[in-house]
Amino acid sequence: MARDIGLTELTKHAILSYPLPDQQSGEKFAAFTYLHNDAQNPICGTAHNVASPEMLYLSGSSGAQFDERARELRGVDDVISAIETVTAEK
Repeated sequence: MARDIGLTELTKHAILSYPLPDQQSGEKFAAFTYLHNDAQNPICGTAHNVASPEMLYLSGSSGAQFDERARELRGVDDVISAIETVTAEK
């Protein structure tokens, strides 16, 4: 695939060197390569996707996380505001 889209050896090496989120300390991120093949202005670079506290709260999938989230959000009229409040308190 790298050959088909024209990735350089340097870009392939960078992709293979991206750290996995579970190998990081501090604020975790997922690295990805942004590639825009344009004849006059090609762009290729690394970007970091950092999940917000709200996204992490909503995506937790253990049984305990599901139960806690259901309890915290049960019966609220404005779910978005409730999520913001809960994550600000944690």
